[in-house]
Amino acid sequence: MRRDNIFKTVSNCGMLNFKYIVAAALFIFLITAAAIVFPLRPAAAAVNGGSILYQKFSRLDNYMDITASSLAATMEAEIKKGSPTAETYVLLAIAKLASSDVESFVRNIKKANKVRYYKFKPHPLSKYEPFVNRFVNVLRTMREIDNRFEIYPNSSMLYYQSALLCADFNRKLAIYNLQRAIRLNRDFLDAHLKIAELYEQCMDYNRAIEHWKLIMEIRPYDFRPYYKICHLSSKFGNFTIARGIYELGMRKKMTLHEHKEFQEVITSLVDEFPRLKSEREVQSEKILKLKEVVQADPLNIDALLEITETYLSGLYDIKSAEQACVKAIHIDQLNYKPHLLYSKILEAFGDTDKAYFELLFAVTEGGPAIKAAYLNELTDLYERKLISDMVEKKLKINELVDYFCVYYNE
Repeated sequence: MRRDNIFKTVSNCGMLNFKYIVAAALFIFLITAAAIVFPLRPAAAAVNGGSILYQKFSRLDNYMDITASSLAATMEAEIKKGSPTAETYVLLAIAKLASSDVESFVRNIKKANKVRYYKFKPHPLSKYEPFVNRFVNVLRTMREIDNRFEIYPNSSMLYYQSALLCADFNRKLAIYNLQRAIRLNRDFLDAHLKIAELYEQCMDYNRAIEHWKLIMEIRPYDFRPYYKICHLSSKFGNFTIARGIYELGMRKKMTLHEHKEFQEVITSLVDEFPRLKSEREVQSEKILKLKEVVQADPLNIDALLEITETYLSGLYDIKSAEQACVKAIHIDQLNYKPHLLYSKILEAFGDTDKAYFELLFAVTEGGPAIKAAYLNELTDLYERKLISDMVEKKLKINELVDYFCVYYNE
């Protein structure tokens, strides 16, 4: 009896040890897999390609959350010790740029060139200049506007100026500022004109038309609202509204400024209605046939992508295009083609951040040919993202360093 108990105890211990060994092995496997699938620095690895500049930066304490002033102080201390590297000067230059000190940026880049000249190519400052000038101009202007906001917190003009500043790199933020301006001053004509333009760029034609109608109320003698409403309505296929506004404009044409030019332009547009209708019918039939293909084969990514393209370029229906594209992504998340299209859609929406990351994924997964084709577009998106983050006060120094690493190994 005692022997049996001892045997059971030993067997149980053996089983426990085996379970712990299996659990430990499984844990190590999961950690290793996680390290492969989710590397510690995905953004850095994706953009800078293991640049020696980023390697130096990543050796700093708490580098992912370092501030511009801390980075500058660290690099200045290194310079005082003697024998600074080219990377020391470049990191100091980036820290100075983040503080809008463009003169110190240029001076330190030139110092880096002198240190680096005999071993490497000198730094191509000309490649940085357009971005640096744009970054600094926006930063300085934004600070001026912020200072004025402290004195005039309810100024519709300051919100309008902020919107003009943001429009090129963050359409969403620009629209938000224009909405604030219009809320403070409903009859702010320039704000209505700008927001109508931005909504049109976002392919949100209904909202654009709403503001053109308000412009019509503010300036009843202006011919532009009649033309724009007619044009935008016909673009997304509402020819009833388009013809109605055309007829209203023709009745009032003698009261409108530049009525002769208006009559010529709007009449030529209306003459195109039969052709535009016919083209939309062809595109709509194409969509129906493609939907039948998808219904028969729900995993057909090519058909979904063609539906996306048709909605986007043929029917100007960006919401339906987005839905089809997201379905394609869900079917195969590693296929670069849907991400490429989705980046285009997000950029039209004005979502620069998400558009950049979608394009980054597509370029990474698409191989050398796709990278070569879209590298300039990717860099442009990244520049706009950095400026947008700086304006929204969420720019991280590690992302700015990451940007300069793109050119560092050239």
